[in-house]
Amino acid sequence: MPRILILSGAGHYADPWHPFAETSGIVAGLLREVGHDVVVRDSAPGSLQDLPQFDLLVVNSGGRLGEPDPAVTASWAVDHRALAAFHIDGGPILGLHTAVATFPDWPAWAAIIGGRWGEEAFHPEIDTATFLPSPQSSSHPVWDSLESVVAFDERYSRLELLAGSEPLVQHETDGTVHTMGWLASVRVVYDGLGHDARSYESAGRRCLLLNEVQWLLTPPPGAGH
Repeated sequence: MPRILILSGAGHYADPWHPFAETSGIVAGLLREVGHDVVVRDSAPGSLQDLPQFDLLVVNSGGRLGEPDPAVTASWAVDHRALAAFHIDGGPILGLHTAVATFPDWPAWAAIIGGRWGEEAFHPEIDTATFLPSPQSSSHPVWDSLESVVAFDERYSRLELLAGSEPLVQHETDGTVHTMGWLASVRVVYDGLGHDARSYESAGRRCLLLNEVQWLLTPPPGAGH
């Protein structure tokens, strides 16, 4: 039975807009329903130091407002190193929604997750929206049994994709196509959906999440971890 760790936003890596405990609980429930052993932990120093015991890390945390506190950042140094080592060793990572903005005081995270919430990023008012596969990704396994996802969610726009990231999910707003999910490396996926419980009321959104997890837990031949 695969073991999955969900890092849930709290303290230094929380924000005022997202109910991380609620969404982490929903994601955990969905994963347990399909047979996974799931542990949910609030983001706190020490929460990532046993990552080698897990088969997948789900990051559901955010970015604290204001200037980083050097002392708090230092208290996370061991966990940041543990996460980097997990990634280097081939450990799969799924970043949800605000994961693109989490760890703002740790520059290496953007390279791992494949993008960032930059100065031009924004989202329109939350509403029911349609999310589609990016043209080059319509046959990717994360889109199995799906042609689109319709969900009540935020439409993250103008996110910064780093070189090498392959778009997976997009939406069109005011005539402009925006990438809102991507494959960052062989075993890292960023999924921009999941603002609150209303997103997970969508069967399509739930299916996309489960497809991503299944794909990440099926390593290609010769992969590590």
